[in-house]
Amino acid sequence: MLADKIVNIWDKIFQMSKWDKIEDVCFSPDTKNQPLINHINVITIVALKMAEQIEMVQKIKFDKDLIITIGLLHGVSKLIKYQPDINNNYKKSEIGGKYNMLF
Repeated sequence: MLADKIVNIWDKIFQMSKWDKIEDVCFSPDTKNQPLINHINVITIVALKMAEQIEMVQKIKFDKDLIITIGLLHGVSKLIKYQPDINNNYKKSEIGGKYNMLF
């Protein structure tokens, strides 16, 4: 099932990270009060709403499962791009410093 595959990817990457809780992962160190999970959810919702409007106005059909998959996975690499530091702030991890967008 597609949902299981998405969850497995998140779990695998989370296990590679230095985060204790997924709720603590930041969208970026500059916006540490904006959790990554909120960003992922908003982008997924907005993408679905855009597809809905394009379908209604331009009659172009979209694969909603694909939109959801892309939305839910588009920022998963941030789990390992950033890491918490000892002062309860966030910083780029070693791999995050090497690559801007991991996948």
